[in-house]
Amino acid sequence: MGNNSTLFPFILIFACISAFLWTKLGNEKQDTRNVGVLLRAVLFFFCCDFFILSVIKWYLGNGEDTLFESFWDIEPRTYLHYGIPLAVVSVIEPFVLKLVGTTIAKHLIEVFSVLIFGGAFIGFWIMGGISNIVYCILYVACIVLSFATAILYRQAFSYYSLRESRIVLKMALPAVGAWFFMHGVYLPNELYLHNMGDFAGGFGGFFLILIVCTLALVVLFAAAQIFLLPKWAVKGSNLLIAAMTIMAYVQNLFLNGKLAVLNGSEQTWPFAVKAGNAAAWILAAIVLLALGYHKKSTIKLWMGICIYIVLIQAATLGYLVVTADFSEKSQSAALTTQHSLELSEGNNVLVFVLDRLESKWTQELMDMEQDFFEPLSDFTFYRNATSQFADTRTSIPYMLTGTEWQEGMGNEYGRYAYENSTFLQDVKKKDFDIGIYTDIGNTSEQIYDLTANYKTGVRRSYKFWDTFATMWNCAMYQTAPFLAKSSYAYYTSDIAEMVDEPEVWSTENDIPFYERLNKDGLSVTDDYPNAFRFYHMRGAHEPYYLSEDLKYNKTGRDTNVYSQMKGSLRIVYAYLEQLKALGLYEDATIIITADHGQQTQFVEEAAKPDKTLMPTLMVKKAGEHHDALVLNEAPVSHREYLATLAQTMGVEVQNYGNTLEEAPLINDEERVCVSLWYGHIIKFTIRGDARDLENWSAVEIQPREASDS
Repeated sequence: MGNNSTLFPFILIFACISAFLWTKLGNEKQDTRNVGVLLRAVLFFFCCDFFILSVIKWYLGNGEDTLFESFWDIEPRTYLHYGIPLAVVSVIEPFVLKLVGTTIAKHLIEVFSVLIFGGAFIGFWIMGGISNIVYCILYVACIVLSFATAILYRQAFSYYSLRESRIVLKMALPAVGAWFFMHGVYLPNELYLHNMGDFAGGFGGFFLILIVCTLALVVLFAAAQIFLLPKWAVKGSNLLIAAMTIMAYVQNLFLNGKLAVLNGSEQTWPFAVKAGNAAAWILAAIVLLALGYHKKSTIKLWMGICIYIVLIQAATLGYLVVTADFSEKSQSAALTTQHSLELSEGNNVLVFVLDRLESKWTQELMDMEQDFFEPLSDFTFYRNATSQFADTRTSIPYMLTGTEWQEGMGNEYGRYAYENSTFLQDVKKKDFDIGIYTDIGNTSEQIYDLTANYKTGVRRSYKFWDTFATMWNCAMYQTAPFLAKSSYAYYTSDIAEMVDEPEVWSTENDIPFYERLNKDGLSVTDDYPNAFRFYHMRGAHEPYYLSEDLKYNKTGRDTNVYSQMKGSLRIVYAYLEQLKALGLYEDATIIITADHGQQTQFVEEAAKPDKTLMPTLMVKKAGEHHDALVLNEAPVSHREYLATLAQTMGVEVQNYGNTLEEAPLINDEERVCVSLWYGHIIKFTIRGDARDLENWSAVEIQPREASDS
């Protein structure tokens, strides 16, 4: 698999060839020595080549992707396929441009530089990236306007010289510096320091990457102003960025309100909210440009506000750093992939937790593709199952402890669950080697000594560009107007992918597990008599990046919940095939389930959820065989799952209630599912068939406002 980061220099090489030929064709010696002329020519031909590739990718069906997303898995041979035609085009382009006349062509390039600079900046700001379709439209519009302007307005633009770069820097630094400091340094570090548990890597490397990239962008932006923009455009761009900086500051502090939790679902805002918010931004830009363009005193005022923003944010960041507790970050502990493919010759108990694998979706997929579930013919599908919790950080602890949640404990359930359970200790006493493969945040120090894959001193390093790009995106989500905010929505997987940690188990991407399974395969050891493996996988959780043929789709535009479900299940199928090849399948107990079902909302007026919340639960006990997947309608939950697990491993079952087999087909006992999310506590009660929403009721135990106060 290649790296699309090499695409930029690939196109740049051909643009430089075209630019060099063009300056030679201009027959003016000073053009080859004028850095600004040469760079504007490079930009022009770079955009031309970019346009050609975007048209091709649009034609091939990647119109909604950016060009870099289209080539995200670029391979060496791809350079040859596109390189030869581009080499020919790069030679032809200067001669074609020469046909319109040297003077007109030079002015066309000047106007084009201004338009594409502004259009690309605004486009990236609004959309977080410019798709192939949008870029093609933008390019054509800029070419047409540039050509018309070059013909109708023959006067050449006036540019700053390299000697005057100090003047340009002095004008640009307040606004440009504030814009880049806010999004490249302050907001990313604020996010890190307030949520250190969600960031795997250390603070030092993280901070250094942000500082270096931000400084580089400020210098690059100032250089672009000097060499690409005429004097009038430099002034206008600085005023526009000042307006955007001030409005971004206001948006983040006063206009956002309470943003929705980023859990992978699409974020939406009412049209009236987006329209009103956009109008405020446009009005601010018009006012700042109108008042500031001809009045130096007003310009100084706007720039002074930008400087104030930098100072107040720098002081706040300094305070956050000084008062932060970095002691936990220094541990570098994690649940690794160690022993994940190692099993015993004796009793193997395997649990596959496919995150958010809703039972309803499994049934729908089964109705559409019955044959897909043929590898699970020895399993029993409990179609009327519920979970004890509605979110991962509480469900996983319950599934490993069986500790019941009590009203009054609020959000402290996770630690409480491990402190008040002996389940894993009892499993260990039965001579089981325990491998818990989940995010370490779903566990507690009470079980570290029990797990074979817990490790301290794990090597982690931040990926340079991925870290900055992701954190810039996170910052823009906070400051962008509602019209553009959805373009910057992110999820915990985006944060996780910033870090290079090959030893650590990933719950955000199932592909590494599949690749290890294919490369290394399952193995058998006699180091321990029994093995318990608990695999927490991404499963059916949004956003959807996995195709059914186990290809990672970076944009998620060509995948959906069913493709990701099938892809994740195919990994389980591959595991089962290797299990059979080793002769371990027959005696193994295998459970395929979810930590919880689909996301649901509390409808206060109806005292119900807006939809059912049911995890898939499929079980194959040792020695169990069927001709086809058995469907069971018993009203069960993760409580019976844990009792079944205990029974399988010889742990005292009475501590955990009835097993799945003991659950009666008709049971009026109510089941409970609790949603704990940022202090917003909802208790769902189910009596009867959980597939019928009428059998669900809900009560709000702790409102979000009470928790936030």
